[in-house]
Amino acid sequence: MKTKIKNLVKVTVIFMVLSLAFNNCGQPGEIKFDKLGSTTDAGSKDNSAQDNPTANDPDSAGPNIPGSNPGAPVTPVTPGNPTVPVTPPVVVVPPTGPVVVVPPTNPSAYQEKILNLKINAVEKVDILFVIDNSISMAYEQENMADRFNKFIQSIEGLDWQIGIITTDVSDPYLASSDGKLLKFESLNTFIIDSRMDKKSVQNAFAETIQRKESGSGYEQGILATSRFLERDKQRVTKLLRNDSALSVVIISDADETPWNDAYGKPVYQKMNKPSELIKYIESAWPGKKYQFHSIVVRNGDSECLAQSDNEGTGDYYISLSNLTKGVVGSVCEKDYGSQLKFMGEKVQELVKTVVLECAPVDANGDGKLDIEISSEYSEVPEIERTQGKSLFFRKNLNVGS
Repeated sequence: MKTKIKNLVKVTVIFMVLSLAFNNCGQPGEIKFDKLGSTTDAGSKDNSAQDNPTANDPDSAGPNIPGSNPGAPVTPVTPGNPTVPVTPPVVVVPPTGPVVVVPPTNPSAYQEKILNLKINAVEKVDILFVIDNSISMAYEQENMADRFNKFIQSIEGLDWQIGIITTDVSDPYLASSDGKLLKFESLNTFIIDSRMDKKSVQNAFAETIQRKESGSGYEQGILATSRFLERDKQRVTKLLRNDSALSVVIISDADETPWNDAYGKPVYQKMNKPSELIKYIESAWPGKKYQFHSIVVRNGDSECLAQSDNEGTGDYYISLSNLTKGVVGSVCEKDYGSQLKFMGEKVQELVKTVVLECAPVDANGDGKLDIEISSEYSEVPEIERTQGKSLFFRKNLNVGS
């Protein structure tokens, strides 16, 4: 009996094997598994591209199926028995990582900006005088007071505002220290402007620029300017208007002089440095036109240095002026009139510059910045020079576009 059962099992197994072989022998339209476990059509060496048309497309984000051969020809599939629908098995493709599609780019391409800039008849400028109020500056203060009218004349026609601070930052509680605007007592205001009576303005400036206090011998005009800017942001009536240019004039017979540490070594704070002050302005007032002028002891002028107890050359202030294309004057000039007139002319030039949204580039590599200018007038203004995002023109710009 046991022998019969064993033989019956053997026959049944053989029959099942033969049936499976017959049903999976590569009939057209049937699907079988290859050694890698991927699916291929029996009537084609590789039909993965037809089943997934984006599998080998370089612009597709879909992964390639392992075992596919994109170079093989595709053989049309002959459908199987229509009464027996063929359901393809679900193939799980292991993750191969994201496919990043990078569209072709032109390395020489750049964004072109077309700006319609309106030039107004009256431009705004805010002017800050930073006066050294240490005891050795009496002559320079008097000279500035006497010649201020030359400066006013040279900025005729502009909408200007003027304020004064000192180089003293020793005491935040003193009215004449730490970047506070000095009060024009005769006019009962901290800011004078172009709408006021000209004679009254000249008298108020002369009285205020000549200091009665003896300020700190540690002159820090750069740090004082940064403190002023921080304070002005909080003021109700501001010296700096949003749509104005900024011009700063520093007058000192010494350089930026930080305090000494316990070992007598100068300790420079971050905002004692010209580059940091410039960085602060450009970050707090993006696109603002600004310039620094200095009346100091020029580098190498030993004769001036020996006069009137002058303390040192104004290297930091000179650097600040040079970085912003400002004027460097001498504290030893007998008449500040010509220097102030020249600074006034630079103020006129400053407000006639144009600040772009981005710095121009030389995309075509011809050695010239790619700038084209059109004007509603027959004469197109000529650029004298560029500085970052600023364009400086050779002549005053006409009112218009």
